[in-house]
Amino acid sequence: MVATHLRIGYHKTLIAIANKHARLIWVLLTRDEPLHVHAAVN
Repeated sequence: MVATHLRIGYHKTLIAIANKHARLIWVLLTRDEPLHVHAAVN
């Protein structure tokens, strides 16, 4: 994260992380299977 912050800037790094989290949440909400915590920790 620090390397990304230094390379593209603080605000763009925040947006990139928020986008990543939004994609993850979208997948979790749209799948018809239970969440397996061991698979989500990465």
